[in-house]
Amino acid sequence: MQMQDFLDEWLISVWQNRAHEGLRDPIHPQRAFSPNQKYAALIETAGYVPVPLSAEDHIELLPAIWQAVNAYGIKISHRTYDAAELNPIRQQKSGVAARKGLWEVRRDPYDVSRVFVRGPGGWITCPWKYLGKSRSPSGNWPGTTSQAGWPGRAAATPPSWNAPRPLTTCCAAPTTARRTTPGQEPRAPPGHGGRRLVTSGSPPARAPPRRQPAECPPGRFLPRPGTPRKHRSGTAAGRSPR
Repeated sequence: MQMQDFLDEWLISVWQNRAHEGLRDPIHPQRAFSPNQKYAALIETAGYVPVPLSAEDHIELLPAIWQAVNAYGIKISHRTYDAAELNPIRQQKSGVAARKGLWEVRRDPYDVSRVFVRGPGGWITCPWKYLGKSRSPSGNWPGTTSQAGWPGRAAATPPSWNAPRPLTTCCAAPTTARRTTPGQEPRAPPGHGGRRLVTSGSPPARAPPRRQPAECPPGRFLPRPGTPRKHRSGTAAGRSPR
């Protein structure tokens, strides 16, 4: 195969661009043309008819790799391809010594559903063995791009709309910033009833616990908080008022 590659390269770069004695124009016999020049002159004179590519021509234009045909089929990029037509060449050598007996395989990088193996009688279509378990098989470029772009990194967790948000961003009321000296607690603006301000940088202060009223004997009532006690004048124990 290496000699064939060298021959193809020589034909394209040297032979087709070299003037030949058999390619002389009858009108200008003193000039010799190269195959590419003569082909361009005939195209301008007679035109050409576009011919669509056949199925074999399309396969020949696909990228080629060399793989071994095992008992289970062919494994490419952790995918297994198999077909019944591979039975005569399983675990056999291709006879190409330059490729160490491997078989030529053509594949489409945008379609991982099948590959093409060059067998003794022509191309063999081998579908993906687990194609029925994949809903929409795509090309091989999404996996290779993600692996090359994020080496050694785990997949990022998508954001969740149910995640809790901080209190100061979604529930806190807008406050007016005031200057405070170090160690001084910020005060609330007028109209807040003397309540403390809760800033985003300091934790909210807890209110002191309310004292529970002590048990009182029946028939007596405790005064309301903040109400001064009234003492009756001229009363004493065991005496009635005058």
